[in-house]
Amino acid sequence: MLIRSQDKKTVVNTGDLTMFMYKKNENCHCICTERCEELGSYKTEERAMEVLHLIAKQSAQCKAVEILCGPVHDGQTQSIALLLAEEIEKMWYTDMPEE
Repeated sequence: MLIRSQDKKTVVNTGDLTMFMYKKNENCHCICTERCEELGSYKTEERAMEVLHLIAKQSAQCKAVEILCGPVHDGQTQSIALLLAEEIEKMWYTDMPEE
């Protein structure tokens, strides 16, 4: 999956990259790759976590579509693959419990 940074100057192929959130200062929470590429910054930790979740969810769906269909070239195949991907995602991706 490709992700373009907030400033539109960087495109990152997520592949097997690890992404994480860190607190830069009181009002700046950043999402970065393990190669220290900053993808975006957010005013609250909650918003940064929402975006990180969105990236994880989208990545899981992309992987599921790839596994099911290989390269997808037409709209109908893609729609079917996305429906299947949503079901697979429920089994493939999970969040760690809070406590």
